[in-house]
Amino acid sequence: MPDIFPTNAITMSIEEPKAFRRFSRSLVEMALITGLLVRVYRSLVLTHGSSSFGYIAATMTVALLFVIGMATAHLASYPLHHWFWRAPAFAPSRSSARWRRAFS
Repeated sequence: MPDIFPTNAITMSIEEPKAFRRFSRSLVEMALITGLLVRVYRSLVLTHGSSSFGYIAATMTVALLFVIGMATAHLASYPLHHWFWRAPAFAPSRSSARWRRAFS
C-alpha cells in the first residue's frame, strides 16, 4: 500500500487560500461588496439607459444573475448544513449594505 501521509512533518506545507477564496468565505464582506456593486450598477442603468421594457427587464436580469452568482460564490465554500443560516443571512446583509450606502 502506498504511503498517503508524509513520514516527516517537515515535508508538509500549508497553503494559504487564494485572495478570492478568503474573500468569499466572509459573509459580511461578500454581502457588502455585492450590495455596493448592485447599487452602482443600478445607478448607471437608470442614468444612461432607455425606458423601454426590454431594456429594464434585461438589466434587472443581469443584476439578479450577479447577486445569485455572488451568493453562490459565498455558499460554495461551505457544506450544505451551513447553508440554512448563511443563505437567509446573505440577503439582509446585502440590503443593509445598500441602505448604508444610500445614506452616506
